[in-house]
Amino acid sequence: MLTKLSLKNIKSYKKESELHIAPITLIYGKNSSGKSTLWKFLEVIKQTLTSKPTNFFLNLDNPLDFSNRSTLTFTNKENSSFGFEFSKPKTAYGMHEKNPTLPIKSSNSSLNFEFIFKNQESSKMKDIYNIFEELEEVKWGLKSIEDLEIRQRQDIGRLNRLGKYKEAHDKLYQTQLEKIKENMEFLGKKLNQVQSIAKAGKESESPENFDDLFELNLKQDNKLFVKYKIIKIPSVYDAELPDFLKKSKLDRDLDPSLSSNPSVKKIVKKFNEKLKKRPYVRFERFVMDILKKEMGDKFEFNVTRELTQTHPVGVGKTKEQFNKTKDKKINKEFTYDAYGPLGPLEIKYNKSHTINHLFIPIEVSNDTSFWKDHFEMLQVAKEVMKYKSLDKNSKDSIMNNVGDYFDSEVQGFEHHYGFLPDFLPGTEETFVRALQALSASSLEEFTKIMAEELKYTILQGESFHPDSTLYGNNVLCFLFGWMLNTIQGSIENITDDDDVPFGPDIIPVVDNEEIQTKFSRANYTFHSYWNQLDTHFSQRRFFFNNIINANLNRSDITKLLSFVEKKMNDNRNDAAIISDVLERLQLPFKFKYEKTPMGKVQLSFINPKISGSDEKNISFYESGSGLTNLIPLVYFCIKNKGTTIIVEEPENKLHPNIQGNVAEFLCDINKNYKNNFIIETHSEHFILRLQKLIREKKIDKNLVAINYVYLDDAGEGSKVDHMQLDENGRFINKWRHGFFSERLKEL
Repeated sequence: MLTKLSLKNIKSYKKESELHIAPITLIYGKNSSGKSTLWKFLEVIKQTLTSKPTNFFLNLDNPLDFSNRSTLTFTNKENSSFGFEFSKPKTAYGMHEKNPTLPIKSSNSSLNFEFIFKNQESSKMKDIYNIFEELEEVKWGLKSIEDLEIRQRQDIGRLNRLGKYKEAHDKLYQTQLEKIKENMEFLGKKLNQVQSIAKAGKESESPENFDDLFELNLKQDNKLFVKYKIIKIPSVYDAELPDFLKKSKLDRDLDPSLSSNPSVKKIVKKFNEKLKKRPYVRFERFVMDILKKEMGDKFEFNVTRELTQTHPVGVGKTKEQFNKTKDKKINKEFTYDAYGPLGPLEIKYNKSHTINHLFIPIEVSNDTSFWKDHFEMLQVAKEVMKYKSLDKNSKDSIMNNVGDYFDSEVQGFEHHYGFLPDFLPGTEETFVRALQALSASSLEEFTKIMAEELKYTILQGESFHPDSTLYGNNVLCFLFGWMLNTIQGSIENITDDDDVPFGPDIIPVVDNEEIQTKFSRANYTFHSYWNQLDTHFSQRRFFFNNIINANLNRSDITKLLSFVEKKMNDNRNDAAIISDVLERLQLPFKFKYEKTPMGKVQLSFINPKISGSDEKNISFYESGSGLTNLIPLVYFCIKNKGTTIIVEEPENKLHPNIQGNVAEFLCDINKNYKNNFIIETHSEHFILRLQKLIREKKIDKNLVAINYVYLDDAGEGSKVDHMQLDENGRFINKWRHGFFSERLKEL
C-alpha cells in the first residue's frame, strides 16, 4: 500500500511535506490549514491514471473541486514536485506461510518516487493548450447542435399535426447548417495552427517540450539513487478524425451541399492524410529521435545481425522427410532498431499498452550504500550454491543451466518473427555482466557494475508514472529475481509448483540445513530494486484504481443516500448487516420495507427503543444528518474489499461515544475486509479510542498514522507533523500546538 505522499510547491505547501499513510490514516488541523489538499491530490492522481491523457500531465477536471492549472502551485517562480513511497510485500514466494518464524520486517529501505514539473509554460505549449481548449468547445458546440436536432425533431411531430411541419423543418435545417459550417471553418483554422506548431517543434529538434513534467528522482533514505529525464510522446502525433466528422448522418440528414463544402472537405482530407502515417510509425520514429538525441553516442541504429536456426523443420512430415531435414540450418538477417551497451532494442507500438512517456536515466549514484544489501545477499547466495567459488567450471555450469531465464524472450521472438534462433543477440553479454557482478570481490566493484547497468536502463509508462522497462534491467532481473527464486526452489525441492517451477537440477545447493535456513531468512527480508520497481508499478495501479471517496460532507448527500437506498433495496441482506452495525455503534435502528401508494418499494427505519409510539417509519431523508452521514460510510465499508476509502469528518453530528465506536468499527473493517481509510477529522475521540485499543493490545500501533497539518508562522505555507505512538498508545512526540488544548483553555 501507499505509505507516504509528499508535496512541494503545490497549493498551500511551499516546502516539502509528507503525509504518512497507514491502514487507518487520520489528518488533523485547523480549518484552511491544508488538510483537504492531501487527500484531494490522491484523487487527482487517481483521475489522471484512470482517464484519458489531458494536455497537462495532471487531470484537473472540475468535479474534483481541487485546482486549475493557474492555482495549482504556491509560487509559479519555482518547480513543483510530488512523491510516493509504497510498502514492500511481507512475503517472498510464500516463504512466510511455510516458515512463520521468518522475520516480517524488510532489511532495506523503500524507494521513493519524486516527480518534478515546471510551472512556467513555454509559448508553444501555451498556444497548444489554448487551441485544444477551443477545439474542445467546438466539439461540445457540435454536440449541442445534435441535441438541438433531437429536441426539435420531437416537436416536429406535434407541429405536423398543426400543419406547420414544413416551416419548422426548414427552420431546423437552416439553423443546423449555418452552425455546422461556422464550426467547421473554425476547426479547419485551428487544425492548421496545431500542425504548424507541431512542425515547428519538430524542426527545432525539441519534441520533448510538449509537457511541463520533466524529471523523476528515485530516492532511498532521502538520497538520490537514479535521476530520469521524462519525455512525453505528444498526443498530437496520434491525431485522429473526430467522431463527429465520421458520422455519415452529416451527409445523410442535412443539406447535400454540406458534403461538398470546401471547409469540410479540406478538414477531412487533412485528417485522412495524417491517418495514413500509421501511429506505430510515428511512435517508433519519435522514440528513435529521442534515443539519438539523448544517448546517440551509446547506440548504433538500424543494426543488422545474422541469426541461425537449427531445428527439425520436417516435423509433421513422414519419417524419411523428417530425417532429411532435422539438422538443416537456416540463416536469416534481422535489422534491429538500435543496439546499445545492454544489447538490442526493438521499438514496437502496442495499441493495448499505449506508451506516452519515456524515462531516460541522466544521473546514477555510485554510492555503495545503495547496493550494500544486494551485495550481501549475493554472498549468502554463493554460500548456499555448490559452486560458490565461481571458478571457470562453475561459471560454465551456470552459463549452461540458466538458459531457462531467457526462454520467454526466445519464445516471444519466435511468436513475433516466426523464427526460433539458436541464441538471441545480447544474451551472452548479459550473462557475462551478471557473472561479473556475481563474482565481484568487493562492494565497490559490485556497485560500479550495477550502476553502469542502470545508466542505460530506460523505463516507459502509459501515464506520467513508469510501469515497465523499455530497455535494460536484465542483470537485476536475472540475479535478484530468477536466480534467488530458483535457489529457493532448489532448497525446498519444488519441481512441480507453478510459482517456483525450478528444481535442484538447475542450480544445485549444498546439503546443509543451517546454510539453507540462513539463505531463506535473508531472501525473505531482502527486496531488490528490481522487485521494488515491479511491486511499485503493480501497487501504484492497484492503490489508485481502488480509491473511493465516501463524500460524507458534500452537498449531494441526498443523491448518495438515494444510491445507497436503491442498492439496499436490491439486496436486503445489506440492510440487515447495516442494521447490525448501527446497533453495535449504539444507534439501534431497524430497517423496514414498505410500498408507497404508487407501488414503489421504499426503505425506511424505526427506532425500537421508543416505546408507546405507533412505530412510524422514518424516511432516510427525514432523519438527523449524523445518521444520514453514517449510513453511506457503513455501506461502502461492507460492500468493498481491498479499497482505500476517503472520509471527511465522519464524526459530524455524532455523539462522542459513537465517534469512538466508529473508530473501532473501522479497525474491524480493516481486519476483516482489508479496507484502508484516509480520514480528515477534528475528533479527539477517534484518537482516544485508538490509543485505548493499542494499550489493550487489540491493534498494533503501526495500524494508525496520525498527521497534524498546520500553517507555518513564518509564512512558509502548510506543513505536516507525523504524530507517533508507542506500544502503549502514548504519543512519542509533542503536538506542536498542544493536544486539543482548546479543551483546557475553556476550563
